Amino acid sequence: MGGIQTKGCGKCGGTMYKTYETDQNGNTTSESQWICQGCGNME
Repeated sequence: MGGIQTKGCGKCGGTMYKTYETDQNGNTTSESQWICQGCGNME
């Protein structure tokens, strides 16, 4: 399983997202950095 989380970008106000993967118990096993779709800012 896994999915995408989103939040607002503090730099441009656009949408930031990150992807994550979980194991069968719902524990997060890996996740990417936050990246803004608008300006490319990374957190």
